[in-house]
Amino acid sequence: MPIDPDLPTDSPPADDGTASDTDGREQALVARVETYEGDADECTIYPAEADSPTLQTTWISAEEGSFVSLDSMR
Repeated sequence: MPIDPDLPTDSPPADDGTASDTDGREQALVARVETYEGDADECTIYPAEADSPTLQTTWISAEEGSFVSLDSMR
């Protein structure tokens, strides 16, 4: 289940060298939840426009139990 249903969850990040800078400008993020049978689900958030080298260091992941759905916090 995606954190925000309006964010894409099935498209890979762009690999065209146009990663956004993190200088305070607004940046689109993708939240993807991977489900694992017999193990905790994992949510990973990353910049939608990140190229491959940037993506390797610009992401955060959390295991199930460490995150909640957006609807439950509204």
